[in-house]
Amino acid sequence: MSRTGLKALYEREMAIRPPHVLAEGAPVRQAELDALFLDRGEVRRELVTWRKECPACGSTSLRERAKAKNWPMAECEACGLLTVLALPTSAAWGTYYSTSRAEAMFQRKVFEGTKQKRFATVDEPRARWVNTLCAGGGRLLDIGCASGAFLEAMAASAGWECHGVDANPEAVELAREKGLKNMVYAQLEDYSPATTFDAITLFSVLAQVNDPLRSLRRLRAALKPGGRIFIADVNFDGFYAAVVGDDHASNLPPIHKNFFTAETMVTLLRAAGFHDIEVDTPGQLDLVRVWMYWKNGGQNGRIAALERMIAHELETDSAALQQLIVDSKASEHMWVTARIG
Repeated sequence: MSRTGLKALYEREMAIRPPHVLAEGAPVRQAELDALFLDRGEVRRELVTWRKECPACGSTSLRERAKAKNWPMAECEACGLLTVLALPTSAAWGTYYSTSRAEAMFQRKVFEGTKQKRFATVDEPRARWVNTLCAGGGRLLDIGCASGAFLEAMAASAGWECHGVDANPEAVELAREKGLKNMVYAQLEDYSPATTFDAITLFSVLAQVNDPLRSLRRLRAALKPGGRIFIADVNFDGFYAAVVGDDHASNLPPIHKNFFTAETMVTLLRAAGFHDIEVDTPGQLDLVRVWMYWKNGGQNGRIAALERMIAHELETDSAALQQLIVDSKASEHMWVTARIG
């Protein structure tokens, strides 16, 4: 983990996730989701299909849980994955992404508006990760490429032919405007690669996929022998999730459907046929994100003793408590890689 002090991390997060933009966009997005998918607080059945199997292990032992923002939830009794039961159709998602003002706002004002700061702290570290394990380059596919910032970082590395796929037409258009080639507008479940790849990346994607097991099996078939997959996603066993609970920024059904832990991510990859699975939780933002949540009015987990501890870490510009969280494998984000034969 980087030894960057918490003050610097806090300032960085404020810059790349501007609270005023998020505060403006979040209620608009929620209103758009509710208007499209809900009727008097109930999911519109003509716009969804119903999950019958666990998307991580394939078990049919799904136990219903309390609804989240009016969306029916279930926990797999076999592997423990928490998942959404009602899955919007591809046509419904096409309607949402092609008309959403909030998603366009996030692309333009957050991802594009902060891309220089984000590039150095998000995209370049991911590029180094891929280059370290896939020395020599090759053909790369980035699923959920958004406006292409990660592909820009990879294109700057020698030897990579970059391809991207995203379900948001606004994002794909932005990527094309930058001159990035091989950009495809498609949802992962509907996408069939026309070629094979040395590396496939999915950053903050699998939580949003209806059937990640089926999708990963298809992507496995698109990897060359010895090819490697790279996944970054939220660890819902993490410290931040434990503190903020239902106010977690990724607790956003039906956009986010699968709420993984390190254990259920390994279960998913094994079921999809991958091996040499490595899971790391190198995150360094748990304390910073909790503090930002509290400072923006959140109340969950606001225990006086914990608040004093985090305040002390910020005031002294220390990373000691965050380092303990990382060493305990309890950090917010997972970096996962696996290979095929």
